[in-house]
Amino acid sequence: MTALQSTRLSGDIGQINTHRSIATNGHSNSVPEVVQPAHSVPPAECLAAIARLPGVVLYQRLVSPEGHIRYTYISEGARDLFGVTAEEILSDPQALLGCHSDEYKARFKERLLSASRALTTWDVEASIVARDGRKKYSHAIARPERQPDGSVLWTGIILDETRTRTAIVENLSQGLLLYDSHDRLIMRNSHFLRLYPSLAGVAVPGAAYEDVVRAELACSANVSPDDVELGVDFRRCIDRHHAPDSMFEREVSNDRWVLVNEHRTDDGGTVVLYTDISELKRRDRELHRMAYHDALTGIPNRELFQQRVDQALSNARGRGLTVAVMWLDLDHFKSVNDSLGHPAGDALLKCVAGRLRACFRDIDTVARVATTLASRLLQVISQPVNFNGQQIITGISIGVATAPTDGEDTATLIKNADLALYRAKTDGRGTVRFFEAEMDARAQARRTLEIGLRQSIAKNELELHYQPQIDIFTNEIVGFEALVRWRHPEHGLIPPSEFIPLAEETGIIIRLGEWVLRRACIDAQTWPASIKVSVNVSPAQFRNRDLTQTVADILEQTGLAPHRLELEITESILLRDVEANLKTLHELKKLGIRIAMDDFGTGYSSLGNLRSFPFDKIKIDRSFVGDLESNPDAVSIVRAVVGLGHSLGMATCAEGVETREQLAYLRSEGCSEVQGYYYSKPKPAAEIDKMIRQTLSGDSCTLLPETH
Repeated sequence: MTALQSTRLSGDIGQINTHRSIATNGHSNSVPEVVQPAHSVPPAECLAAIARLPGVVLYQRLVSPEGHIRYTYISEGARDLFGVTAEEILSDPQALLGCHSDEYKARFKERLLSASRALTTWDVEASIVARDGRKKYSHAIARPERQPDGSVLWTGIILDETRTRTAIVENLSQGLLLYDSHDRLIMRNSHFLRLYPSLAGVAVPGAAYEDVVRAELACSANVSPDDVELGVDFRRCIDRHHAPDSMFEREVSNDRWVLVNEHRTDDGGTVVLYTDISELKRRDRELHRMAYHDALTGIPNRELFQQRVDQALSNARGRGLTVAVMWLDLDHFKSVNDSLGHPAGDALLKCVAGRLRACFRDIDTVARVATTLASRLLQVISQPVNFNGQQIITGISIGVATAPTDGEDTATLIKNADLALYRAKTDGRGTVRFFEAEMDARAQARRTLEIGLRQSIAKNELELHYQPQIDIFTNEIVGFEALVRWRHPEHGLIPPSEFIPLAEETGIIIRLGEWVLRRACIDAQTWPASIKVSVNVSPAQFRNRDLTQTVADILEQTGLAPHRLELEITESILLRDVEANLKTLHELKKLGIRIAMDDFGTGYSSLGNLRSFPFDKIKIDRSFVGDLESNPDAVSIVRAVVGLGHSLGMATCAEGVETREQLAYLRSEGCSEVQGYYYSKPKPAAEIDKMIRQTLSGDSCTLLPETH
């Protein structure tokens, strides 16, 4: 205890002076001298009191010139910190080193000898494993002093920092397991047990890494640990354990996930952190669901559907399996939206989606190719849907394409299934059609037709034919309806029934409609002032909010008086975007033009639609006129429409009049105007000019029926 006894410690109050002493190496050292007050505590008692403090170990060790190391003193606190008695350490220094890792032991002597030669302070933190298997942390600080014989005496203190370190570990928001270099568990925190509560008796100090991992996997799979031994997950975990670092996800229990991060320490041990990522996984699933599922119905969207088809095709290749893609479309869905509103349409979609899910297996994203299944779908979907006390009756059309017959990749299969669907809708809807090669040829022809239609205006291939509208009582021509024709350079005259629907689907109708309106106004300007021109306006043109300005510009540019222009609209315009469309109608009316309701009786035939806007004319569809002589219902409908026109102060015009009997009935009911083959087929503008010249009498033209 020479060094300890040579230090004079003061009490709580005292002065510290410095005196100089000459060390054995000849250097001058400054040594603090403590001036003791009158009632100081003897140094030995002070040191004994410090040595009794919990977590404090005082020691002295001697390093000989030959490099031998022995402890000359160590306090009894060593038993609590290291689990080794002072007597054991004094008699065998290796007893203390046995608590440290192999790497620490390998470097300890070299570091100590180097510090002894340089007389530098010893300041070392270390992790130790006590004899009871508990992981602890120590911090040693010691000061060297050269002795006359050349040896170095180290006097120092070792502090137990386990509680500080443990507090930090316990405050981690992650679960933690710490293994030594022999893969034995030496520490865990309480957060780990919150993630794995059933492992409280397994993850204990001294437990083997493999046993803990086996128990973790058994907890995740809800099986016995013995069943995990040869599992793929277990072998993968053991393989990853040999890497310096690894990171992976693991499902702890239903809907609970952890991110496991393993890191190999410098002393050969392993730190394993467990981060609860359950909320992140839930958010990820929600984002994935939103990205790959329809928000309204919850069924897979096009992106996921294509992925599933890719997967099905990959599984089928080389195995002789057939993959079928069924392409479905709700019949008349737009009519539901237009008549009952979008909430009804949404309710219908959700109901249909639920019925579809009930028809397929959970793993079916694409349907099994079977006529019976298609028939079942047609039957199930056609069942009425109740919405706010109203029954919505709809159906579906189905197109089917199969691989490899109809295509070997997803894009081709979907395209061909869509072509088959188009055929099903063309054939009357509510049916199923399988793809046939001629459908593709027809689609190519349609595409060619579209390209030609886009170029038709620039190539001057369009022309207008006109059909006269006759005052039923005077036989005077009161107007002409403009009907567009396409004279194709290769296919001749193409009827509007073939290209008008295509124009509306592709948006070409906007430019085409503007051309028709302008051409009709130019032609009408050459007719007598008493004759009007009627031009059809499609719903697609109404969606273009520049329609009013377009009409006004054309009237100004052509010089046609506004009252001589009559625009014919269908009732569907008043079933969607009603407020905006009514605003457009009123703006057109302010220009001074006339507005006629076309094809009345074929759509929803709502009296409210007629009352919502002051139409100038109601046109009775040709289907009713054609049935006048054979169908009593047609007679009743025509009588009702004519009477409605009289009541509302609107003119009525019957289309499709072809016989004297039809004309006689319409005249007897008080219909205002007629048009049809009975008087004239639609004719080119040049022939109309001739017709006007031949029938002109004064300011009017009287047209007699054509000879039949």
